[in-house]
Amino acid sequence: MSNSRDGNLDFLRALAIIAVVLYHIAGMWPSDSIAHVKDYAGLGRHGVTLFFVLSGWLIGGIYWREQKAVGQVGWTPFWIRRWLRTLPPYYVGLMLGYLAVYFSRGERFDFRYLVFAQNYESVIPYYLVSWSLCVEEHFYLILPLVCSIIARLPLRWALTILWTLPLTAPFLRLLDSNVDASLAFGYSKCATHLVSEGLTLGVAAAFTAINFGNVWSQIQRVARIFSVPCFILFVSTTFWPTNTDFYIGQSLIALCCFVWLAAAAGQRPLPFASTRFVNAVAISSYSIYLTHSLAIHVGRLIAKSNGSVASEIRCFACWLLLIVVFGTTFYFLVERPSIRVRDYISRRLLTKGVAPRAKTELPLPLQ
Repeated sequence: MSNSRDGNLDFLRALAIIAVVLYHIAGMWPSDSIAHVKDYAGLGRHGVTLFFVLSGWLIGGIYWREQKAVGQVGWTPFWIRRWLRTLPPYYVGLMLGYLAVYFSRGERFDFRYLVFAQNYESVIPYYLVSWSLCVEEHFYLILPLVCSIIARLPLRWALTILWTLPLTAPFLRLLDSNVDASLAFGYSKCATHLVSEGLTLGVAAAFTAINFGNVWSQIQRVARIFSVPCFILFVSTTFWPTNTDFYIGQSLIALCCFVWLAAAAGQRPLPFASTRFVNAVAISSYSIYLTHSLAIHVGRLIAKSNGSVASEIRCFACWLLLIVVFGTTFYFLVERPSIRVRDYISRRLLTKGVAPRAKTELPLPLQ
């Protein structure tokens, strides 16, 4: 695993955000003219699962590389790096989303959004995309605590435990009497402990790649063989009964995403994976995710469809343009400055000795 950007993983990240955006565009379309494509656009909701697997791989890789190079990972520096990377954009995005809700329907602010507790509400009242950010922040908080315990174990024991963790989420979904596929969008579909298999798969994969290179090479060879069958399985979930997809499908989708990650990570970039477009979308995916729902709502006010093909095309083009403008502007004004602040503070922590230094020349990434 290298510290430089991986073109294939950038492609997966770009694919994930594009899938999520198309899913929400289809879901918020003002007419029934595209009803025949909504089922397939519904697959875009699984873009978040792909994000989870990629996030587990990235953050797990950062943790296990530092653990191997230094012998320990400081909890405080780890949390500071993560929070400076994710919290400033989130709070700005939350402010924009809430202002839109306040001026459109006068809804009161829910202070649980400040501490990432909204995904444990029975119904998430607004800014629905924030549910996945709750899962990510809970993951960042717990990861160093759990991994510091696992790191004390023999490597093979640690490997076994890490590959067992992804089984906990589907097991808890089956046990929890409050979980019901027919319930509104909230706890049942968004609670962290019920949807964490993608993140834990990514962490287990990163640990394997760093500490068991030969095993990881074998996993990658198998993953390349099963990449296409996993795509067929992925598409087939569209036609599954709701309960089957809800209880079992989530885990199978996470497994498919893991297979694609394993097949792609560290390999020669695909021709279309190294384009400027893919790189730009991947880099700004967080900003696009935070702002695209607001852009779609604004687009609904600006461009309305009368059912004709021409008006549908104009509507789609307007929404897409607004998503690009909102995401790009947010990235340059909010996300990129927060990354620079994070990098500056992280280096200051190293200089002052708050963060542990590597015993070797292995550079520690600041992603």
